[in-house]
Amino acid sequence: MGERADMDEEEHHESVIDWSSLLSAADDPEMEELLRSPLDTAIHVLREGREIQKLSAIRTFADLLDTEGEKAIELVLPLIQKVLEEETANLDIHCEAAVTYKNIFRNTKLTSRFTGLTDIILSGILRNVARQKDNLSAAAWLETLVEVLDNVPLPAIKDSILPVALSQAEPTQRVQRRVIATKLIEKLCTVLPALDVRKELAPCAQMLAQDPNANVRGSIAQRLGFIAQSLHNANDCGTLLLPCLIELCKDDDVGVREAILNTVAICLPHFSKESSKSAIIPLLKKSTEQAVFLQDETLSVVAKNLGQWIYNLKVSV
Repeated sequence: MGERADMDEEEHHESVIDWSSLLSAADDPEMEELLRSPLDTAIHVLREGREIQKLSAIRTFADLLDTEGEKAIELVLPLIQKVLEEETANLDIHCEAAVTYKNIFRNTKLTSRFTGLTDIILSGILRNVARQKDNLSAAAWLETLVEVLDNVPLPAIKDSILPVALSQAEPTQRVQRRVIATKLIEKLCTVLPALDVRKELAPCAQMLAQDPNANVRGSIAQRLGFIAQSLHNANDCGTLLLPCLIELCKDDDVGVREAILNTVAICLPHFSKESSKSAIIPLLKKSTEQAVFLQDETLSVVAKNLGQWIYNLKVSV
């Protein structure tokens, strides 16, 4: 009988719920972390997490957006922006966020599900461009702007992105920003009307063609062809671009001369017959003679492009 009583007592103890253990487990930080939803985890990490955790939360935000929808936009996206504001000097976080924003913006399947998402993302990119003082982080956001521009509506391009491009081209900006401004100009030429190209972008290109830094001059030299194509007017090309072409072909830096000589063939069809006869032919003749005399890197560029120059000039003249 005694053994039977002991067994009954053990079974009774085993069947009793140990509430104190369960309650203490509920207060365990590790258990609390395991029980959080993906949305709550992202919120917690962005508020209190370590850098590596924040990077992960930013990297996976698109997945969270796909599953959580509007809640992720309302609760998590503002926290990402707050982290970017607080971590102004953290290049890793800014680069990670820039890639995430770009991928979301270009994911039309995702953005079509949420009204206004592209406006929110674009606004975030523009705020980060304006606020960021660190040159490398700023470059990451400017490059992001270049890459998403094709997906931005024309009114937003005129109102928001064109002013950024013009401001980044100012001589007071760092060299890297001025170089990225030339990339923005190239992109803008493909989407803006010819009138805006003539009034805003061509004068900006003229300024960049006279930049004191050879990297900037070389970068805009590569893009004069896009401006010529976008102007759709031989007179405007002669007035606005021909002086740039002449100056860049005479540049002291061989890299700049290489860049502009590679661009000439694209520009030629857009100049008038008079400009070709009076300016382009003498310019190319002099550039060819100089390349032969100096035996520098421009000689191979002349050799590569000479046939195209002759063909285009024969057609236009």
